[in-house]
Amino acid sequence: MVQLPALSEDASKILRPLRERAMDGYSLMSRTGLDQQKLYEGIRELVTLDVVKLKGDLNPEFIGEAYLAVPPTVFGYVDMLLGQPTFKRA
Repeated sequence: MVQLPALSEDASKILRPLRERAMDGYSLMSRTGLDQQKLYEGIRELVTLDVVKLKGDLNPEFIGEAYLAVPPTVFGYVDMLLGQPTFKRA
């Protein structure tokens, strides 16, 4: 069995709303309650795992201005990471 990477609590907080829709960093800070530094660290983790695409600077100073999205091609993987599979069994 393949071992999935463990997400930090902050990365999970970020990934959940991004799974539903793309948004900018300021909106993510508002939705997650994370400050700028914690948002940056969580996004960096998700970008490294290649489950979030970022348009803008991966820089703690400007992370609020970045635009983030989960590509549809990784929805299934993201659901497994979050422990919430959305697929239906036959």
